[in-house]
Amino acid sequence: MSLAGSINNLYKKYKKQLAILVLIFFMYKIFKYYTSSYEGYSNTGYQSPGPIIIPPGPRPTPTKCEKNSNCQSCISSNCFWGDRDQKCSSTNKSGYGKICSGSDPTCPKCDECPKLTLLKTPTFITTQ
Repeated sequence: MSLAGSINNLYKKYKKQLAILVLIFFMYKIFKYYTSSYEGYSNTGYQSPGPIIIPPGPRPTPTKCEKNSNCQSCISSNCFWGDRDQKCSSTNKSGYGKICSGSDPTCPKCDECPKLTLLKTPTFITTQ
C-alpha cells in the first residue's frame, strides 16, 4: 500500500475527529488573536492623553480688525465683516465680506424669509 493510500484510509476512519481537531485549532488561534496585547496598546480600548495644558506666557493680542464690534467700523477700517458670526476679521474668510447686510441698497437685508416654490427637485424660486 502506498503512503497516499494510507493517509486516505486514516482520513476516512478518523474524519470526525480530524474535523473537531481543526476546529479547536482555529478557535484557539482566534482566541489568542483577540486576547493578546501588544506594546503600547491595552485591551481596555482608547485612553485619552489627558487635558492640554497651555503654558503661561504672552497671549496673541487681537488685531485692529478683531477689536471692531460693529459692521460699519469694521468696513471703514478696511476689514471684513461676518454677518453670521457678527465678528470682524482681517482676512477674507468664507462668509465675510466688505458690505453690511441692509446697509447697501443693492443687497438689502430681508426682514422676513421669502416664500419658496418647488419647481424641480432641488430648484426653488421666490414668489413674485
